[in-house]
Amino acid sequence: MLRRLAALTMTAAWACSGVKPTDPPAAVGSIVPRLSTYGERVVLSWVERDAAGVPALKFAPREAGGWGAPRSVIRDTGLAADSADVPSVAPLLDGGLAAHWTLKRNGSSHARDLLVAVSRDDGHSRSAPVRPHRDDTESEHGMATLLPGDLRDTFGICWLDGRAGEQSEYGEGGTSLYWADWSGDGFGPEVLLDPRVCDCCKTSAARRSDVSRPRCWPTDRRRSCGSSAKARRPRSGYVASARTAV
Repeated sequence: MLRRLAALTMTAAWACSGVKPTDPPAAVGSIVPRLSTYGERVVLSWVERDAAGVPALKFAPREAGGWGAPRSVIRDTGLAADSADVPSVAPLLDGGLAAHWTLKRNGSSHARDLLVAVSRDDGHSRSAPVRPHRDDTESEHGMATLLPGDLRDTFGICWLDGRAGEQSEYGEGGTSLYWADWSGDGFGPEVLLDPRVCDCCKTSAARRSDVSRPRCWPTDRRRSCGSSAKARRPRSGYVASARTAV
């Protein structure tokens, strides 16, 4: 009854506002939808399986008449997608697109590589995927957030990184928050934003206009998953965050 009432309320609200809901061109059973915007551009991405059961990252741009035709970014049996590790396709300045996803490494239950590719022709083709992280450890790299920049073909990406735990004797290194900038022809150096964050909470990122504040803000580490760790790249004006850990 409550769900029916909520649906009727939403329908009435749409009718009064003039907003008309439209179905995206995703197949039945698709998962992890993600809506990305830049200015007036809107792109929806999702993961769906084909008849053979192989998952594929797909997307569709929002056009004047509705959703555009769906296009594929990557189809791979190792493509990871769940409620936390959600891939994306983000519009960039001057019409470009950037996509990120994670692949399970060597059949591991936890080790994943984060991959990024760009397109300059509306997704009809893409660059060879590259990793923003430079380590080669059998550890998790994921739960990423891709943030478009204010210059052509630029963006930043933050992710959770398990290399410290993998490289420590008993895993006490834990999970860290990293950042890397893309400048049009590749990633710059990795930047460690926070050496210890929660390994079960998503990241987030936003642009800021002021760059006068310190690079990192103090965080409350008194309880696991209890507060948000915020760090910034002073030159780019980006802010990235993840939950802190004890």
